[in-house]
Amino acid sequence: MSAGSTAPFRGTVGKTVAESKPWWPEAPRPPEGAPNILVVLFDDVGFSDFGCYGSTIKTPTIDRLAAEGLRYSGFHTTAMCSTTRAALLTGRNHHSVGVGCLANFDSGYPGYRGKIAREAGTLAEMLRHHGYRNYMVGKWHVTPLTESGATGPFDGWPLGRGFDRFYGFLDAETDQYAPELVSDNTHIDPPGTYADGYHLTEDLIDQSIRFIGDHVADRPDVPWLTWVALGACHAPHQAPADIIMSYDAEFAHGWDVDRVGLPCNQEELGYTLLTFNYVFLQGLRRLGLGLGQDDEGAYLHTWNVLGYVLGIERAQMTDTVDDAARRFADVQARARGQARNPDPRPPLAAALVATMQRYIPPRPLKAFPVLLTRHLIGKDASRDLGLDGHVSLPSRVLFVLGFSLVRVIDAVGRLVFRGFSISRLVTRILGYNLTAKLLMDETRPLKLPDSLLNQVGVALHRWQNDAKAPRWANALERRYTGRATRAARQG
Repeated sequence: MSAGSTAPFRGTVGKTVAESKPWWPEAPRPPEGAPNILVVLFDDVGFSDFGCYGSTIKTPTIDRLAAEGLRYSGFHTTAMCSTTRAALLTGRNHHSVGVGCLANFDSGYPGYRGKIAREAGTLAEMLRHHGYRNYMVGKWHVTPLTESGATGPFDGWPLGRGFDRFYGFLDAETDQYAPELVSDNTHIDPPGTYADGYHLTEDLIDQSIRFIGDHVADRPDVPWLTWVALGACHAPHQAPADIIMSYDAEFAHGWDVDRVGLPCNQEELGYTLLTFNYVFLQGLRRLGLGLGQDDEGAYLHTWNVLGYVLGIERAQMTDTVDDAARRFADVQARARGQARNPDPRPPLAAALVATMQRYIPPRPLKAFPVLLTRHLIGKDASRDLGLDGHVSLPSRVLFVLGFSLVRVIDAVGRLVFRGFSISRLVTRILGYNLTAKLLMDETRPLKLPDSLLNQVGVALHRWQNDAKAPRWANALERRYTGRATRAARQG
């Protein structure tokens, strides 16, 4: 047998060196393009605790990661520390791997031994056979208290379950300022104290960086798994004083007000989805340009797919205009009954209107987005969004005259061209520019997935003429959307 390998020795051992042949077992090789893996595990948090899902809690790093990747809207846990860890580490049901309850005690029954069964491989053990180096930092909590002392046994500790290095604590919780730390298989004193500014979270992140830095410096060709399980936000709740003080104003009105007003902010995300899909469809109906039932369903489905990508729960989506109308009215009614100070809707509406106004050069016409929104969503909703302010008389007159003129032109035009609609022409021009400029340009700071932006690009590229419109109307559309210029440039 060879050192570090269970494979039998395949060389030859003779009486002399000349008669002997050395042999070295081949080390596991990672698959081509094997990625580095970073797992960050929090206790006792949910959707309402992350800024990327609309929380008022500041999570800038997590928000940045979410903007560059995917946000999921469904997550199931076993509701306890040890059980969640056992399931996540093994990919199996927690009862089937011996951790059906907290790992603090061994109950004497197979499903409740308090430590992961040997026949259940951990992620680290699986990756080790594929050439990975594995590092564990933070909370372990899948070893019984009777086996977490200085003498072990160590087979249920991180280094006994596939990890190459460990820095953290073994129990469910520990003091954030004076933690019970373990380095590999040895209990150690913390490197600092409360008096000199030590905090466990900072220490764990520093150690994670150290593990990865040492790895990259020594073996940049080998992929790594780093598992970071923070002590926060589990008890004891010992956040640094400066972070606590920064939220004093946020919760000055009471801790439970935001709890009532923030159903994990999925409803606010769902309401945002409704403002894009339902309000648009309802607006088309009011303009006399309503789509067929199947087309409306397809339009709603398209926005639901986008909502899924952005992390909105399926329960917040609608499949028919009637369902959307009921949800829209319900959300508005409940929102009016919740005292939010400050109300986030008026600033959001103002920002959206200001964005649209940037693409309207003539000053008297800049009020048109506000006036059109009032017309489409009604007085109550306009008041909720802060769009009920004063608009100059010239702008209002121009809007009424323009709206009336479009209706007259439509009525006369249909006498000559069946199915012709100047309203549809204007809507198509605005829709194309909205997609090309707002969706493609304004959303780039959100760093949406490239695949999603590519889909928008494909939709623009395949934009076709209006089959119901005469040639001169399509020519006018191509001119004001810039499609004619691009086609000539490509030709």
